[in-house]
Amino acid sequence: RLPRGHPGLRRGPAAALPGVLRERALRRRQRLHRRPLRQRRALRAHGMRGQPGLLRQHPLLRRVLRRAVRVITPGDTLGGRYRVVRLLGEGAMGAVYEAEHALIGRRVALKVLHERFSASAEAVERFHAEARATAAIGHPHIVDVLDFGSDAGRPYLVMELLRGETLAERLSRSPALDAAAACRIVGEVLSGVAAAHEIGVVHRDLKPENIILVRGERAKVVDFGVSKFREAEGAARGRTREGMLMGTPGYIAPEQWVGAPSVDQRADLFSVGVILYELLTGGLPYEGSTRAELYQEMVHGDAPPPAPSSIAPECPAALDAIALRAVHRDPARRFQSAGDFLAALVPH
Repeated sequence: RLPRGHPGLRRGPAAALPGVLRERALRRRQRLHRRPLRQRRALRAHGMRGQPGLLRQHPLLRRVLRRAVRVITPGDTLGGRYRVVRLLGEGAMGAVYEAEHALIGRRVALKVLHERFSASAEAVERFHAEARATAAIGHPHIVDVLDFGSDAGRPYLVMELLRGETLAERLSRSPALDAAAACRIVGEVLSGVAAAHEIGVVHRDLKPENIILVRGERAKVVDFGVSKFREAEGAARGRTREGMLMGTPGYIAPEQWVGAPSVDQRADLFSVGVILYELLTGGLPYEGSTRAELYQEMVHGDAPPPAPSSIAPECPAALDAIALRAVHRDPARRFQSAGDFLAALVPH
């Protein structure tokens, strides 16, 4: 308890937190982000446990520290109506929680921008763009966006809660699928991607981790966080920068590697082609032991990838031409639209 007349009481509770303890708490917060996900979940579930002894014992300092680091834990309510149930996963820009609407009891997925990005106008604008892009598509194979808001300065995005697993998790159990299942999943992804392209949205980061399989392995595309709108809108809002690498190495098109300003829907079709190739063969068409080697192979290489049937004999040879066309280095020699790609897959 602070004595009467203590300077900290006149300047507010934050002034009473000694600088050394505040720095120690912030350093611990940074170390927490470098720990394995399981440890981070355990520490967050226990709230302040693991803090220095003084911080655990002093309620005033504990409240100040909670406001400083703003850890979201199960039971917290965001936006006055979404009660956090549990953490589902974390990415570079944000974390996704299972939450429940306080009034109607509906379970939703709550994506919250990491606190360290909340002060960045560019990061917040990109988060807004993801909400607008996903909500504008409105397709059965694209995740539904239900709401958007902000709580204590941290933007959040409310989406339908998808019960299932990512395509990446499915591949971890079985590195390759039979041709019929692979074509069905890729066809559903192309159906959703086609709807996005029709309104001028290019996903730019299609990969197995961003495809959720629900209700009998029905595919849903998620995470439009690095999507690109029509050139005029993108230039006006400044959400994309020439020379920036957007996407995941191994799945992005060669033109994305070099930061070309004219990336269009054919980059998405390349990524879908890589996914098709992986589903058929269990591997990627272009590989390298380092990022530099992968760059050289994808951007400056000239040899085509091996035909899928040469790697997986059970793969129909008729799919070789489709897969190799989809992952061609030259955008002009790929499928020019998701509809063309989908039409080629239908007979299979």
